Amino acid sequence: MMGFHHLAWLNTLLDNLSRFLLPLIQPLQGKTSSFVKNSRHFVELLGSIEVTQENKLISFDVESLYTNVPVEEVLQIIQRKLSEDGNLKERTNLPIEVIMELLGCCVRNCYFQLKDEFFTQDEGLPMGSPLSPVIANIYMEWFETLAIQEAHKKPRVWLRYVDVTFIIWNHGNTELDAFLKHINSVRPSITFTMEKEIHNELPFLDVLVKRTDTKWETSVYRKPTHTGQYLNHESNHHQSTKRGIIKTLLDRAFGLCNTKEGLEKELDIIKNDLQRNEYSKAMVEKTLAKRQQEPHKEKNRHNQCLHFPTSEDYRRG
Repeated sequence: MMGFHHLAWLNTLLDNLSRFLLPLIQPLQGKTSSFVKNSRHFVELLGSIEVTQENKLISFDVESLYTNVPVEEVLQIIQRKLSEDGNLKERTNLPIEVIMELLGCCVRNCYFQLKDEFFTQDEGLPMGSPLSPVIANIYMEWFETLAIQEAHKKPRVWLRYVDVTFIIWNHGNTELDAFLKHINSVRPSITFTMEKEIHNELPFLDVLVKRTDTKWETSVYRKPTHTGQYLNHESNHHQSTKRGIIKTLLDRAFGLCNTKEGLEKELDIIKNDLQRNEYSKAMVEKTLAKRQQEPHKEKNRHNQCLHFPTSEDYRRG
């Protein structure tokens, strides 16, 4: 299969149908204890887990999940879940057979154009479809349940956000390698890569987890390629957009940093980065003061797993 990462799905023949079906199958996901909604949710889950000296922090990442999900198998899983869903009739009057026929139409008919040639995606879920993240999540919930049940040694903790998994392992390196080999043998198309903690630290999503003797410390994680570049204040964008960038960065800091020292360090980084992007110190401090007055207010409109704007486009000449 050709290595395309994303397809333009908006306004295609199946776009409206996919969006119609989305609320019918969306409630089928997120029912497992491993489900991670976003980074802030991950930090909350981690806070309830006791630290022991045997703990080792590990992350598993599925290679190219969307295009490797077995379509026919996941459709069978969805059909079974729909038949067990006592609330389905509250969402639709359509028979399950009709829903499945429409779903099959959406995931089996992915066509795209490159220059003057047309192609069809023969395997996996269509990239760009609003259905694909939900269907992939449903499949991974089924997959991880099966894989862990059949494992000789099981992880102490298994938390997953779509295709990346955070685990706490306490059975030693030999058994860890055996576990990785096991989960890579469950289905030929699903392959995991592994990352181990370094100096008691491991990044997961945009969270850096540090294991101490008594607790987990969490802070904001930035990749080594991070430059501190955000939408420049002098760019030709509305002021509300620029204030939103400050608020988003602050919300992430307050939501992910669970120590006073970590929060203070993160706030210093934010201030320095924003000043380099020509945001005034007064504007940043005013927004911070307002945010500190509402420390317990949830910012549900922000998905903490998303990246933030980094463009300097449309600068005023």
